[in-house]
This record gives sequence, structure tokens and C-alpha cells, in this order.
Amino acid sequence: MLTKVDEAEEIESRLASGELHPNEAKRTLARHLVALYWGEEEAAAAEAGFDQVFRHGGTPDQMEEAVVPSDDPVHLPSLIRDVFGISGAEARRLVDQGAVKLDGEPIVSQESSRSDLVGKVLKVGKRRFARLID
Repeated sequence: MLTKVDEAEEIESRLASGELHPNEAKRTLARHLVALYWGEEEAAAAEAGFDQVFRHGGTPDQMEEAVVPSDDPVHLPSLIRDVFGISGAEARRLVDQGAVKLDGEPIVSQESSRSDLVGKVLKVGKRRFARLID
């Protein structure tokens, strides 16, 4: 058992009565688990980080850095493939669908100039982020 029985039963009871939304039940359980292993401060920081990215559409404070290739123009599906480890076909599809953003703006072309990429945050889908560096 990862958490105290009383806490789990209370969450389950509030969820069953409709007093607690399923999303809030998940958040409460996550907060309890993180606090159990890393303390209240880390639990609060983890929750704030989650909200920053997934509730408010921001970027995480810490993310992977990726070097932009020296080619100009840069073939974006190749860059995405190399940085995130997905296939080139999937990377092209994601660009075509508007799921690839550069500093929050959707990318509409398969190629971009190198100078337009360096120093910006590349976001692919909802959960993949990389800061592009020289």
C-alpha cells in the first residue's frame, strides 16, 4: 500500500458521493504520494509545475536542450525525429496537423531557417519539449 488506508478510503468515499471530481481525486492522491516520499514542499512544487504546463499551457522550467543542425534551412521532421526519437513519418504528420509549435506558435512548414529556431522552445504534442540551442 503506497498511502495510508484512511486517506485512500476518504478519497474513495468523497469520489463515490460526487463531492470530489475524478480529476481532483487524482491530484489529491498524487499530492499525497509525492509528499510521502519527498515532502510537502516538493509536492507543492510538482503540482505547480503540472499546472503551469497542463492547465495553463506554459512550458516546464526544466527541459531537454537540443542542438540545431548546421544545415540551413533545417528540415523540421528530421530535427523532431532526432530530438524526440519518433519516426520521420510521424514527425511530418505532426507538423502537418499543427501539433508542432515553436515558442507557442504552430509551425506550418516542413522547413525553417536555422536562425528562426535557435533559442526557442520546440513543443511537439502536449508533453514533449526541447529548448533549441546553437
